[in-house]
Amino acid sequence: MRASRAVSSSRIGSCVPGAGIALPLEYVPQVSWLVISEISGDAAFQQVRRFRDVALLVIAFLLIAVTPGRFPNRVFCTQILMRLGRVAYGTYLLHYICINAILFVLLRYTTLSPAATYLGGPLLGVAGAVALASISWHILERPLIERAQMYKY
Repeated sequence: MRASRAVSSSRIGSCVPGAGIALPLEYVPQVSWLVISEISGDAAFQQVRRFRDVALLVIAFLLIAVTPGRFPNRVFCTQILMRLGRVAYGTYLLHYICINAILFVLLRYTTLSPAATYLGGPLLGVAGAVALASISWHILERPLIERAQMYKY
């Protein structure tokens, strides 16, 4: 049996580049993720259950959001959400830089506890990213969009 697998592996290995490396891995025993994790089976089950609950919450949220009617419009089309939607891409581009800059300053120049630094730093960073994205929208993006609409394609 092993001889036939070795022969087929060598035949495939001569035809497919890299197959000689990948095919011998079929003899490696499979290990369950619960065995190699550092948490108990009950804790792993609870973690999977939490992920399931979050997924169901997101699905319910999306179903409510796409349902036609006055309630979704009243909830999801508020002025603040519309403004955040305008600056969402700029926030996405700038959030990593802002969070790391705030964490650098807090860790280097303040005596805050690590918990306060690592909880408050990202919040301040996201707020700074939204502020910078708003400035970018008014100074750069909106004028470029208005100028682009003047041209005919």
